Amino acid sequence: MNTCLICKKKVENTFSEKWQSSWGKLFSVEKSNLLYALIVMNGVDACICEDCYKENRWRDICNIDAPELHYQFALEYRDKGLYGDALAALNSIDVSSRGADIWAAFGYIYGKMGKKEMELYSYEEALKKDPLHANSIENIETIKKEVN
Repeated sequence: MNTCLICKKKVENTFSEKWQSSWGKLFSVEKSNLLYALIVMNGVDACICEDCYKENRWRDICNIDAPELHYQFALEYRDKGLYGDALAALNSIDVSSRGADIWAAFGYIYGKMGKKEMELYSYEEALKKDPLHANSIENIETIKKEVN
């Protein structure tokens, strides 16, 4: 169980998902019906609940990594199929702070929304940040096969 760093709300893990890494390792990820993000602050995991995120109460904490918080919430929204909320979270990240993983998240979400041009653009932007970003390379190849 986690506790929101700001409002002290308890975030109980309510179910477990089985995930597989790209190299084949299986692991279990604890999930909750309550949306939250775990970010590292001063070398320690910190939990921020969705209410504190949406109400910008996290901004009072000066050493919080804002791009990482937005990215983590974007992933949470993506996993729940809340693509509009996921895009809003990603768009909160300054363009200069967007790395390959953030651009790839844009690509995935645009793909789910049926916006193929924006999906391809986002994966290409990811490759500009990291030319070896495996997920982006694979997804660009898949998009190009679908078009041909």
